[in-house]
Amino acid sequence: MEFNNNHTTEILRNLNEERNTTKYFCDFTIKAGGKQFPVHKCVVGSFSEYFKKMFTTKMRESNLNEGSVEEVSGPTMTSIINFIYTSCIILTNDNVYDVLEAAEYLWIISNHYFCR
Repeated sequence: MEFNNNHTTEILRNLNEERNTTKYFCDFTIKAGGKQFPVHKCVVGSFSEYFKKMFTTKMRESNLNEGSVEEVSGPTMTSIINFIYTSCIILTNDNVYDVLEAAEYLWIISNHYFCR
C-alpha cells in the first residue's frame, strides 16, 4: 500500500491544529518543566518508543490520562512535540544539546528535517 503524502500531512496538520485549539481528541497530557502538553497518544506513541512503552505496558501512566517527563524542560518538550506533529524543528546553539539529549531519552528515531 502506498500512502498519499498530502493526505498524511493533512491529517497531522489537522491533529496539530486541534491539539492547539479545541483539544477534543487529545487523550493524554504530558507534564514537563512546569508546563502541560495535550497530545494524542496515537501520535506521540507512534513516534517515540518511550511513550509507546508508557502507553502499552503496565506502567502506571497506561491507565491514566497524564504523565510527567521530569527529565525534559518545558521549552525542549515544546520543540520535541512540535517536531512530532510537524516534522520541523528549529535548532540553535542554545537548544541543540537539550533537544538531542531529550530525543535520545524519549527514544525518538526519525529522518531529521530541520526548519530555518
